[in-house]
Amino acid sequence: MLMKKVVLGLFAASSLLLCGFLFGVEGSATTVEKSEKTFMVYYRTWRDQSIPSEQNNQIRMTDIPYGIDVVNVFHANVSDADSKVFFDEVANVYAPELHKRGTKLVRGLDYRELLKVPTTQSQPTAKEFDDYAKQLLDKYMTPGIDGLDFDMESTYTTSQLKIAHGVIEALSHYIGPKSDTDTLLIYDTVDIFSLEPFTPVSSAFSFLGAQQYGSNATRAESSWNNTFSKTGIERSQYLVGLSFPEERTNQTWGDTREPYESSNLYSVANYVRTTETGGMFLYAIDRDGIQGRNDQLLKTDFLWTKTAILESKGYSLAESQAFAKHYLARKNDQFSDRQVQELSQQIERATSHYEVNRVFLAAKYEEAVSPEYDPLKEAALMAAEQ
Repeated sequence: MLMKKVVLGLFAASSLLLCGFLFGVEGSATTVEKSEKTFMVYYRTWRDQSIPSEQNNQIRMTDIPYGIDVVNVFHANVSDADSKVFFDEVANVYAPELHKRGTKLVRGLDYRELLKVPTTQSQPTAKEFDDYAKQLLDKYMTPGIDGLDFDMESTYTTSQLKIAHGVIEALSHYIGPKSDTDTLLIYDTVDIFSLEPFTPVSSAFSFLGAQQYGSNATRAESSWNNTFSKTGIERSQYLVGLSFPEERTNQTWGDTREPYESSNLYSVANYVRTTETGGMFLYAIDRDGIQGRNDQLLKTDFLWTKTAILESKGYSLAESQAFAKHYLARKNDQFSDRQVQELSQQIERATSHYEVNRVFLAAKYEEAVSPEYDPLKEAALMAAEQ
């Protein structure tokens, strides 16, 4: 019991330390803003537990960590019946909860959706562009969705690009930074593709997401200097993307190989932290913790995602330790005196966000001491207590 009192005392001191760091609390104190950095994740909808035809799925959208700013609702190869169930869940459960945290949801779409404007002419009229933009919004901006994300990974003719640009300009009146609404319009691509689909309409977009799976900060900087800086966007709109390994593929990317300090994830998160880069994103968040080729669907405690959020948003080691101490004090009845002492010592000895998170989390869900631990949820609770 004495050790538990000591832990509570350490937590109190940590709370005082954080008074100057935590702000932007909203509503029930579920939102804490640390920096201007944006953190986005791709959420593969066909792996959500609400999908009736998939009985082995291990995740619900509300399981994702606090501190995520944008969820890309990546929806593919799902039946109409399953889609209805999922998007009803988005409207009634997922979006309301995530909005409380300050998280926005965008619907991910293929760039080719921009080319399907109904017209009898070689080039649609302004009204046809506007009508089609409204059709896209009606179809994909379903309740709970806060924007659209277009994924461009191909080549197009000049006439096709004129059509796509016309639709983007029409959409920009209703969503994104030119619309005077609290919505998002995002473009994501790979640096090997032409900039022509983007540059003429770059002002219509909130962010540009650069998929550089399997690469570190060196590529991120090179891509910005040699490619994306020439498009007219600000560096603060540039999001660098990594990926967890998907199932049923031999491409595993290797972005989260240990040791942590040598991983692409640390390299990019630290790059975002120390430059004017706008933020980063992670694809297939439900696969957090998977190493190499693995086709099993497994539960995750989001160890790598939670660490990347802290790293990229600029939290200090002292803050990270304070979040862990707060959690230990809040949950101390779940542990023996000996466990409390050992966990407290591990927190104190940690030299990185990853080591702090590893006190409670693990690469394998079943090996975690407390897989529910979420540092930025603790940050929100601490802010509410001030």
